[in-house]
Amino acid sequence: MEKGEDVAKLYFLFEHGADLDAETVKLARRQGVVVVPSVNIFHYPPEKHHKLAESDIRRLRKLGVKYFQIDSVYEKYAREDPNSRAAVR
Repeated sequence: MEKGEDVAKLYFLFEHGADLDAETVKLARRQGVVVVPSVNIFHYPPEKHHKLAESDIRRLRKLGVKYFQIDSVYEKYAREDPNSRAAVR
């Protein structure tokens, strides 16, 4: 951005979903950069991984995030419509 590059054309933001905050997502969106959080089992403690992954996905959806790179065990949390498999991207 500082160099005047068309960052929306050249990049996407790929970061652990647990590490993405509202400020970072908003900055990326203002620049037209697609945000793709990763939500993977190894990002969370084993005894809490489902609850924490679901929480991160819901939080990021509220911030306008549409695309996720997830482990298949979290597919149900990433659906825009929980009753539809087609909404998973």
